[in-house]
Amino acid sequence: MKTSLDILVPCLNEASNLPQVFASFQKFKEDVSTKYEVSLVVIDNGSTDETSKLTKEFITSENSCRLIVLSRNFGKEASLTAGLFESRADLVAPIDADLQDPIEVIGDMLLQWEKSSADVILGKRISREGDSISRRLSSAIYQRLFDRLSDIALPADVGEFRLITRKVVVAFKELPESQRFVRGLFAWMGFRTETVEFSRNKRDFGKSRFSISRLFSLGMEGIVSFSVKPLRISMGLGLVSSGLAIAYSLVILIQKIFHNIPVTGYASLAFISLFLGGIQLFSIGVLGEYVGKTLLESKRRPIYLISEKYPRVEG
Repeated sequence: MKTSLDILVPCLNEASNLPQVFASFQKFKEDVSTKYEVSLVVIDNGSTDETSKLTKEFITSENSCRLIVLSRNFGKEASLTAGLFESRADLVAPIDADLQDPIEVIGDMLLQWEKSSADVILGKRISREGDSISRRLSSAIYQRLFDRLSDIALPADVGEFRLITRKVVVAFKELPESQRFVRGLFAWMGFRTETVEFSRNKRDFGKSRFSISRLFSLGMEGIVSFSVKPLRISMGLGLVSSGLAIAYSLVILIQKIFHNIPVTGYASLAFISLFLGGIQLFSIGVLGEYVGKTLLESKRRPIYLISEKYPRVEG
């Protein structure tokens, strides 16, 4: 019996990229057909273009493709979670629709899996010519920041692109949180891991929808989800600033009592007030991130809602 493999493709307005995805999938499916039964699972995450239409047209000629349409845009983490939850295959490989992570690399991952029997085969980027300098710089900075602030370590130059076994998918479904940082969850779960290196392609069509603000938001989600160190840092800043304030007050008091030096320096007092105010606002902001996350988790809303599955399953 052949081993089943689901290739998950989260999509948000990726109609321009889908023809390339379908062609690459069919070629890859043919290349591994002797050992693997490969399916393509497209997750439409609230697209407003013809993503669903093109996928349905492809399904009419390719029965190894399925479409999951979410009721709205729940974010990439939720759409990827939907694909993982809906998959029933022995192996699963998430991949972006822009194919900057080449689909043929999954073949190398399968070879590594056959050789090692590892539960996770990571795709590690050894070159990122397809990414802008600002994107590569922000990614490197975040990687180092996350490693210092978090209680887990993210593999360097690794995204969600990987091959995982059914055991890992089942374990992933046991995680209860609704606010998800999928890459961090994979790292937290552990399991036996191997790595396949590859060079990242340039994006042929469209542009990435991950703006700096969205990347920052996702980065904050990752740090807050896996560490309380930011709270401890804000507490440390509070202690240090309080200590400096007490020391400065003692200096002023000694100068006044023993040397009769008048208290002057409104500029320095204004600076100190602004400095302490900034620390307070920073600490409140950090605390607010944790309180807000706790509030969202306490509501226990579903991670996503599905409006349609195609082809439809009777019963």
